[in-house]
Amino acid sequence: MISFFNSFLKVSFKIIIVITALESINIKTVPLLTAIGASFVTAGLALKDSLSNIVGGIFLVLTKPFRVDDYIEIENAKGKVYKIEITYTTIKTIDDKFVLIPNSKLATNNITRTSVYDTIEIILTYKTSYFNNIKILEKQITHAILLNNLILQIPPFAINISDENKDNLNIKVNIWCEKRNKKLVKLAFDKSFRSILEKIKVKII
Repeated sequence: MISFFNSFLKVSFKIIIVITALESINIKTVPLLTAIGASFVTAGLALKDSLSNIVGGIFLVLTKPFRVDDYIEIENAKGKVYKIEITYTTIKTIDDKFVLIPNSKLATNNITRTSVYDTIEIILTYKTSYFNNIKILEKQITHAILLNNLILQIPPFAINISDENKDNLNIKVNIWCEKRNKKLVKLAFDKSFRSILEKIKVKII
């Protein structure tokens, strides 16, 4: 709501400042506002998509079908809600990309929602010695995640492995679970991960 009203107030204050400035130099604003009002009717027809986005934004703020940090899926877009503004809602995908979705779409289409208030994302990072077959390591980590029934499959997990000058590996794992199971899942995954490293003779740095 804060980000939504911030963007709304910025536009409103700019209009008020312009009107005040015109009044201060003795320019009558009533005829001007009448003319602007008439032009808005014409412009409204041309900008009906933008206006529907604004109405959609107000609808989202009032009804709260989702909140910032919730995970949502709509059509081909899915990710965590990053920001809700007057015309667009921004979501952040698992691969750290930002997608802007018109509010009119969110207000009128079916949305799959996983609330952050029920679930939580666990981000685990490791730095290890080098291993020359990243695909095998990724497969082993995936297998460990799928075997843990407390790790949710929706939102989907993500594994990112990058090498560092062929000397080290940086490993980042994003998994989701119910809030009450956070500590248990973190300990269980860490144990499984270290077991995988032992098998392939890779050390944590």
